[in-house]
Amino acid sequence: MEESSFLQNIAIDQKYGVQLNVLRLDLLHPVIQGNKYFKLLYNLEYASRENKVIITMGGPYSNHLYACALACNSEKIPSYGIVRGTHFKFLSPTLQRCKDLGMQLLFIDRVLFREIRDCKDFIPFIPQLETYGIAIPNNIHFIPEGGSNALGILGAQEILENISLEFDYVFVPVGTGGTLSGIINYTQGEKIILGVSIIKDEYLVNTVKDITKNKFDNWQINFNYHFGGYAKWNLTLIDFINKFKKDYQIPLCPIYTGKMMFGIFDLLENHYFPKGSSLLAIHTGGIQGIEGFNQTNNNILN
Repeated sequence: MEESSFLQNIAIDQKYGVQLNVLRLDLLHPVIQGNKYFKLLYNLEYASRENKVIITMGGPYSNHLYACALACNSEKIPSYGIVRGTHFKFLSPTLQRCKDLGMQLLFIDRVLFREIRDCKDFIPFIPQLETYGIAIPNNIHFIPEGGSNALGILGAQEILENISLEFDYVFVPVGTGGTLSGIINYTQGEKIILGVSIIKDEYLVNTVKDITKNKFDNWQINFNYHFGGYAKWNLTLIDFINKFKKDYQIPLCPIYTGKMMFGIFDLLENHYFPKGSSLLAIHTGGIQGIEGFNQTNNNILN
């Protein structure tokens, strides 16, 4: 990844007295973009080498499910997607694409989905899952929601590998904690790493501490900009996303990157950063989900 190709400066220095650059991981690949590219990299290598079938999980608009389906299709790896929820009149655009790419979809109730997600171990749930009508093969490689297993963290550590770290602050949206943990491990205690949580659950702090073995204290997670929780939003957020795209020609999604960038600009307005600071915001992708979001919300995103 060439640094100059993916770094975009946001002209705010005159107004706020700081430098802000965006690492455009959304430009990496049309679909396997953003942090998903890195978190799937070693998982796919392992599954291909060991002749495994990939099973993963996500919601009806999951960027991870879509990226995984496309990557598995490209690498000729059979894939299964466990989807949160059982009552869908129509498949979302994301799920329809996953199905078209050959991913077998298994719809389960939210309680069971949460139990699997929180356990992070798939094997004990196989008998229960098979009652939903799909036989689970023996040679499986399970990737948890968001791709945040050990191989995913290893991949996330490479996000900043070819990027100059002449930044005082590094921002990343946080859903499962995997990408943030990879960034923390890579920077080895240098810089200030600020995660902006897109969910309400403050267990994320302990999750990241566990993954990073609590070696570093140069990071924190801000829980002020989740807008009510995962996939929750209001018109204030939508207006910000639309204005940001108009002003800087960078699309943001209302699930992850929109909330992160909203948080950064709110902190700027409140003079959080010392004058002369340099900020890096990691754009983790998620643009494919905008189509489905607009279909269910009267095209409110530009």
